[in-house]
Amino acid sequence: MKPELMAVILIGIIVAFILIVTIIRNIISKKRDRNSVRPRLNIIHEEQKNKPIRILLKNTGHGPAKIDSFEVRLNNISSNGINATTLDEAIRQVGIHGLDIICYTPNVGDTLSVNESHFLLEANPINSVEHEKICAALSRLTFKIKYRSLYNETFWL
Repeated sequence: MKPELMAVILIGIIVAFILIVTIIRNIISKKRDRNSVRPRLNIIHEEQKNKPIRILLKNTGHGPAKIDSFEVRLNNISSNGINATTLDEAIRQVGIHGLDIICYTPNVGDTLSVNESHFLLEANPINSVEHEKICAALSRLTFKIKYRSLYNETFWL
């Protein structure tokens, strides 16, 4: 085989190898970029005695979270059961609506920045009996939240 032909074949192999390595690096870089701005929503319960009872929604991720849907479930029942689109509805359904309770339901399109949190609920019981009643009722509630990242990736809580 002529040296010129071998050189052309070798250059072709080197170019193909460089192209493959570049493509793999770009794929890895895109995944890393997406993960570097991935939101992560969490529900945080604060139920200490002699303090207000709170439920917070907090973004502990690395990027903003845009809310697509928000649902409150009673006893984790989603179909043919009791669902509430707002926390106020759920509070009425568990029977603690007459107490000193403030609720907030995120709207579709609301965005939580990194480390931003919202009180979903704050209750101020007047005694330990009321405190236990509220905690027992709230333990029956769960949340189903659909949210998106900057890259329009969908996540569920």
